[in-house]
Amino acid sequence: MIPLIKEGSQLEVNLKPQQKIQTGDIVLFFKKGKLAAHRIIQKSGSKLILKGDNNRQNDGSFTSKNILGKIEKIIYPNYTINLNAAKNQLLKHFFVLYSRSNQKLPFLLKIKKLYHFPLLKSGYRCLLKSS
Repeated sequence: MIPLIKEGSQLEVNLKPQQKIQTGDIVLFFKKGKLAAHRIIQKSGSKLILKGDNNRQNDGSFTSKNILGKIEKIIYPNYTINLNAAKNQLLKHFFVLYSRSNQKLPFLLKIKKLYHFPLLKSGYRCLLKSS
């Protein structure tokens, strides 16, 4: 989930999210025996499709029983991103659209390279910051 979740950041996780999870949320689950955090890009009844924002393929179909927790906040040394803040809801839906699109149009994955431009990077962080 880089660049959103960087190595060394702390996560605040809701361990009982089953009733509250929705499309766009980032959830924890086991993938091939390892703990992973990916976004829900599609929800149909009890079926969830998960995918990392920068992965080409989705992780397949899961149910809420496979979900260990929902990430509520990402805590960095200088600021916190509250993923449930109203201003971040639009960005969640943008990332869902982006993730669905880059499965069919892999060249979109190159957009993540734009994050390396200082002006875009600071603008992105300003949109997300909670404190």
